[in-house]
Amino acid sequence: MDNLSLQTFCDTLLKSISQQQFVKLTLAKPTKLANDLKNIYIRLVVLKDEEKLSFTFRYETNDKVKNYSIVEGAAFILTLLEESFLSASLFTTTSDVTLLISKKGKVSISTHNASFKEPLLEEHDREKKKRVVDNDAYLHLLGITDEVGIVIPKMSDKYKQINKYLEVIESLIKDAVLPKQVNIVDMGSGKGYLTFALYDFLKNKLEMDVRVTGIELREDLVKTCRAVAKQCDFTDLFFESKRIEDFNEERIDILIALHTSSSCSKWSTSFKTSVDASSLSSTVDVGIRVSSAVTISI
Repeated sequence: MDNLSLQTFCDTLLKSISQQQFVKLTLAKPTKLANDLKNIYIRLVVLKDEEKLSFTFRYETNDKVKNYSIVEGAAFILTLLEESFLSASLFTTTSDVTLLISKKGKVSISTHNASFKEPLLEEHDREKKKRVVDNDAYLHLLGITDEVGIVIPKMSDKYKQINKYLEVIESLIKDAVLPKQVNIVDMGSGKGYLTFALYDFLKNKLEMDVRVTGIELREDLVKTCRAVAKQCDFTDLFFESKRIEDFNEERIDILIALHTSSSCSKWSTSFKTSVDASSLSSTVDVGIRVSSAVTISI
């Protein structure tokens, strides 16, 4: 195979990015080494003020997305063309560049008039803000992502629910007056998906001093959550196996309850914030010690 031509194509890609002319890139015509991967769509995104190449891997039944630095992405594209794909279409604002590889390994590159006059608008390329990172260890240990940090298809709804849940929490605490160390209790923590996400977001992303306790009657779920918390070194995340009405805490700053229960009524006079979170497929009451009631519908 003419590796020099492949490198030239990748250099053209890098040049178009550096000169802000890049629009998109598609890899197609997969070889047997691509397994059930049909094609790859590559675009430029901005994450935390840094440009990344976002790869959408399109399979027969689902898509997977992974982001790379510009240099890593270009090197990966070169490898994919050497091993797994026979066609690449690069779109820039100055020209369209097509690369084809014959079955015998002969590489041909052709240039055509540009299909796009301007790069895709930056605001369209910015990924929606995520409050969880796909490679967070707890996501894998709880069965939401695989070993390389890609969301498992059957858990995609749960992953979206977690992000929406944290969006609600963030909006509530933004204007709340909270103590230096915030004591949070999650009534009915279940398998711990939202409890772990809440702890990680507040403790590690927002760098708040928090102590989170999940209350769950089922002992087996509590044991599992405790083991995962230990593996993740979440030293201020705790789980207790008991009935909600039997839980006693001297001070609770934030009280969370899914599927509101009368069991939580003994705290109701202290907490005046509620959330209508119908998009979470359940009712979520988030109580924060505030001076006036706040209701947010999502």
